[in-house]
Amino acid sequence: MTNASSRTRTQPTTLEDELDAIVALLTLIKDTDGIKKITDPVVVAGIIALINMNLQQYRGIACGPANPIDVTLITDSTGIVKQATTPTIYNVTLAVINTEYSQALPANTRKFLVQCQDGTEFRLAFETGRVAAPVAPYLTIRANCIYWEDMVLTGVTIYVAGGTAGKVVEIVAWT
Repeated sequence: MTNASSRTRTQPTTLEDELDAIVALLTLIKDTDGIKKITDPVVVAGIIALINMNLQQYRGIACGPANPIDVTLITDSTGIVKQATTPTIYNVTLAVINTEYSQALPANTRKFLVQCQDGTEFRLAFETGRVAAPVAPYLTIRANCIYWEDMVLTGVTIYVAGGTAGKVVEIVAWT
């Protein structure tokens, strides 16, 4: 008999832990020499579905139900994903403690990353009014961490705030 606690996965503490878990799942299918270990397509599909669920935890905010992906923005006429070719760097100074600052991303942004210049923790949201107080939902970007999203949409604005004045949040948006 299986109880509820044995059916739930523990949440990895870092993105690196999550990536290690995904690599471990992939090596269930093929070893590092490329030799198939599992050939049953149903089992392989189950492992791939689990990997996709893990990845969606990190993509759910920018690509959630309120922000559906328009595939014509990210693919060409043959269905191939368009490459991001032009980076734009923004430096957003958090001049006042616990005050919201915003940065609109350029049209047709395909990916972005955000970090604090000196590695200080800060808060990030995709809607106004969430990071200054703070009020959920928002993300806490831990010290020395980077947050990124792929396949972003037009019209995304990033809102940031921090507990220390004078810090600089760096944003790189690729179109």
